[in-house]
Amino acid sequence: MYAATYGCIFRSLNGGESWTRVLGDSIPQSSYSAYSEIIITPQGVKYAYLSTGGRNPGVWRSTDGVNWTNITPTGFPVNTQSMVMTFAPSNPNIVYILGSTPNGGLTVSYAGSTESNSLWRYQYQSGNGAGSGGAWSNLSSNMPNTPNRSDLTYISQGGYNITVRVKPDDPNTVLIGGVWSFRSTDGFTTPNSVSQATTYSQPTDPGNRRMRDTWADNHIFQFGANNPNVMYVGNDGGVWRTNNVSARDSIIYDSMNNGYFTTQFYTIAVDKSTPNDRTLVGGLQDNGTLMSVSGARNFIRPFGGDGAYCAIGAQKQFYVMSSQQGNIYRLNLDPSGLSLQSWAFLRPAVSTNATFRFIHPFALDANDTKVFYLPYGNQLWRHNDITSIPTQTNAPTTAGWNRIAFLPFTATILSVASSTTPANVVYFGTTGGRIWRVDNANTANPVVREVTGSNFPRNASGANIGSINCIAVDSRDANRVLAVFSNYGIRSLFYSSNGGTSWVSVGGNLEQNLDGTGNGPGVRWASIVNTPNGQIFLVATTTGVYSTTRLQDDDGTGGKTLWVREGASSIGQVPCHMIDARESDGFVAVGTHGNGVFTTTLSYDRANQAQTDFLNPILRPISPNPANYLATVNFYLPRRGTVTLRLFDLQGREVLNPVRGEYPSGENYVDINVAGIAQGFYTYRLEVDGMALTQSLIVVK
Repeated sequence: MYAATYGCIFRSLNGGESWTRVLGDSIPQSSYSAYSEIIITPQGVKYAYLSTGGRNPGVWRSTDGVNWTNITPTGFPVNTQSMVMTFAPSNPNIVYILGSTPNGGLTVSYAGSTESNSLWRYQYQSGNGAGSGGAWSNLSSNMPNTPNRSDLTYISQGGYNITVRVKPDDPNTVLIGGVWSFRSTDGFTTPNSVSQATTYSQPTDPGNRRMRDTWADNHIFQFGANNPNVMYVGNDGGVWRTNNVSARDSIIYDSMNNGYFTTQFYTIAVDKSTPNDRTLVGGLQDNGTLMSVSGARNFIRPFGGDGAYCAIGAQKQFYVMSSQQGNIYRLNLDPSGLSLQSWAFLRPAVSTNATFRFIHPFALDANDTKVFYLPYGNQLWRHNDITSIPTQTNAPTTAGWNRIAFLPFTATILSVASSTTPANVVYFGTTGGRIWRVDNANTANPVVREVTGSNFPRNASGANIGSINCIAVDSRDANRVLAVFSNYGIRSLFYSSNGGTSWVSVGGNLEQNLDGTGNGPGVRWASIVNTPNGQIFLVATTTGVYSTTRLQDDDGTGGKTLWVREGASSIGQVPCHMIDARESDGFVAVGTHGNGVFTTTLSYDRANQAQTDFLNPILRPISPNPANYLATVNFYLPRRGTVTLRLFDLQGREVLNPVRGEYPSGENYVDINVAGIAQGFYTYRLEVDGMALTQSLIVVK
């Protein structure tokens, strides 16, 4: 096996059990090749590429995977980034390399941006392939470049979407993929043989899956195993297939997304004002903003681009939808969502050096959805009535905008949340892991004070670190706040019950180690849901959704917070970026990054746990399960007691030394090391106060 990684190429001779570096620089180095690539021909010849930055940039060839020859041609771009390679299946001596080469190759302009890409062809002749042993051709100038027609121009977006393949039975039919894709029938030796291979536009009939148009941002082509005319395309819209990639005119594609969900939700929003309503709005990566008026799967797309933050005004008086770089609009739609009645551009006309983030946050006020909060760099702006902003114009305005917070140092506000009771309390979090509170946010002189916790993550120099991606405010008490740090390697969740005067760490079993290091998931979002019987806390993470009804101080004596996975068989272990909930009926929506959107209605009965002490010990689900190294046993004790934990195989044999100890009342956890026992099914038993409780555990290798 070979792996192209940061800096170098690795090889394994034992199926990945161990690896040896065979080309490039080991990490860490002061400089290294950030991009790499490797392909292997059917004859076992390896071609590798390392980008500028390391000590071994360029194109390399090897027959044994250990000894490499630099075959980089004269005139190859000096500054190279992401590049991909392929060989011609009908003649593996022919290799194409395509990629992002700033300041070299073909320079194109689109949408106010400029980039350069290169396409080269190599044909092995003799010997080690260097010098006269290989023939190179620079084909860059023959890639499509039509001024003012981005759909007729090759664009890799800096290497984000980039692929190249050769038709299996014809070394001259070459396809290159970028935002759009193109086909050449003479190996790009001339520009005249180049035509579009894929295009993108929204179909007028969503039910018609057969069309020439596929989607934008193409990442991979794959030819059929038994038919060289069959080709599959993988892009930001899923998977597509054509039965004739050599079609003279339009290449016809079928969508293969028959229950295959690729939708990547950055954001999700529900109508918080209307009980039993199932309207959903969500912003998706490269798929605009989708909307369902019934909660069913018949989504429509009222807004394009890369879908970003979105919100629904009270009683659906309006919607707020946005796309990349802070293009935020208020939309008035008919009840079906299909007819746009009016729109307004929501951006203040202010002078600042700040830029809008690719997925830029904003928030509607929790009490009055006409009130709008917009972070802008190190500033926070408020508009008291976005329905008054002029419609049908993209001109920013100063009318109605008030700056309610300004940080006297460089920082970026990443999250903002407002209160319900009392009104007009606003919290916002920044890069650098700091939080501020704004009181009387509706007045001309709001009170702004920092409420950063003294126990928040810090670096070795004592400076605050981390990115506060979300702040959840308790609707019944603005002093109760849950803050989310979305970084790996630091503590993820902090809770304050006194308006930020003090904070406690509540990441619990989401952290492998109490300091946040280890293999715990990244936490992206949090929601506090008040029910008639108590509270349910929900978090969206990189491994799914978790809940708890009790927050425990990780540093206290009562045990860690126990977070329990939700939707294990539906949502699954998939990155989840956002949760939105309606407290009136417990309706919850979760946006996943790659598996669509899920909804549920909370069972309020389970919230009784938040106010009722359990009378008996409880053995929680073991996590992870299956496990291959460490498994965490979580259990609740109504009072302090001596606990024995035992692990048995299916024959009833005890396979680990029992764990015995005195544990306090409340939630407790014990980590067990299963790395040394065989793969299989086991039973774990908790013994306390004459009672035995059991759980099943699967060990995998």
